Amino acid sequence: MNKARLRERLKASRAEIENRPVLDRQIAQRLLAFLAEAYPSAETVFTYVSVGSEADTRAFIESAAKKYTLYYPLTGIGGETVAVKALKFKNLTVGKYGNLSADCFSHAALSGAPAPQITVTPLLGFNESLHRIGYGKGCYDRYFSANPKTVKIGLAYDSQLCDFTPDAYDVALDHIVTPTKLLTKIDKVLENK
Repeated sequence: MNKARLRERLKASRAEIENRPVLDRQIAQRLLAFLAEAYPSAETVFTYVSVGSEADTRAFIESAAKKYTLYYPLTGIGGETVAVKALKFKNLTVGKYGNLSADCFSHAALSGAPAPQITVTPLLGFNESLHRIGYGKGCYDRYFSANPKTVKIGLAYDSQLCDFTPDAYDVALDHIVTPTKLLTKIDKVLENK
């Protein structure tokens, strides 16, 4: 099955997941506990704000903002994504290109500063080698290629595990957090800021 058809199937399947509030709470709790245990020196986290049927990040964001400096994605028309410092952690509205309203982040992008130590990414599906299927624009793969030292963590429901062959430009994640599992490809050491 080609990736375009697989994406459509995965979107439909993810939209049918039941008991989502409980599952989302389990994902957020597992992610927070994992970060505290595996990356206790982490100070900066780049996270998406969920839309539609994605694993909901709002509870994670509210809790994580108490401990970490958070960053949100700002994506341009060409699909380039930069991490911008978060200023707002509740009542987040996602608009065009998945960007938040302008009052949610600092307008000064990370020019010259190191990438956040941790990056939390959405996905439609993932395979056993921890490659993700995103939305097909390559925004996160390009970001990961440009920032190879960031720890890449995907959030997913257990049913999003699927079989596919990654493309040459696909970047594998370091970890995937689901309601019931923590999948780990490597133990990645944080770079000091």
